[in-house]
Amino acid sequence: MLSKATWWLFALSQLLFLALFSLRGSQRTRLSVGSETVSLLCTVGLASVSGLEHTRSIKPSALLQTFLFYSTVTGAVRVRTEWLRASWLVHHEADGAIDALRPYAATTIWVLDLVLLVLESLPKRKHRLGGAASLKDVSPEEEAGIFSRSLLLWVGSLLKVGYRKDLMLDDLFPLDPDLTSSVVYDKLATRWEKSKPPGLAVGRR
Repeated sequence: MLSKATWWLFALSQLLFLALFSLRGSQRTRLSVGSETVSLLCTVGLASVSGLEHTRSIKPSALLQTFLFYSTVTGAVRVRTEWLRASWLVHHEADGAIDALRPYAATTIWVLDLVLLVLESLPKRKHRLGGAASLKDVSPEEEAGIFSRSLLLWVGSLLKVGYRKDLMLDDLFPLDPDLTSSVVYDKLATRWEKSKPPGLAVGRR
């Protein structure tokens, strides 16, 4: 699986970055090694979560998407800082052979972070649950991640069809099972029975 391989490459890149911080002669603060260690442990844990999500849910994980989004944003700042430090070392002819490698490691981590964000945002059609007979049984909304839902990207294919021709009933997405009339009616009838005034009733089908 591509995402699984990318997760472990991501973890190995972070391990390399941690090793560069740990070597003698590397410029670091008291918290540098500790923070990178925590980051590495989080990556290993999230890689395990990703594996479980791909086998138990058709929807991209909101937890992974949120973590990777903020990690990508903050990682871009770190990449910029590392390259500025490397440029300063070269300009001042400072002795920092180990520190000169850190921008490349930070850039690799950021690129893998971005790739993971894209992979974890894709629908997981090959890992669907429930044994539905066809992919047409699942609405794109059911397998849309937080970005697709926020930006309404999941309706894009329907809008393209509607632009080319008049929409027919067969062109519409399958309805979420929780929104079917039978399920909604049963919920309404149950709530009505619990809260109805005396003398009123709702007939059940």
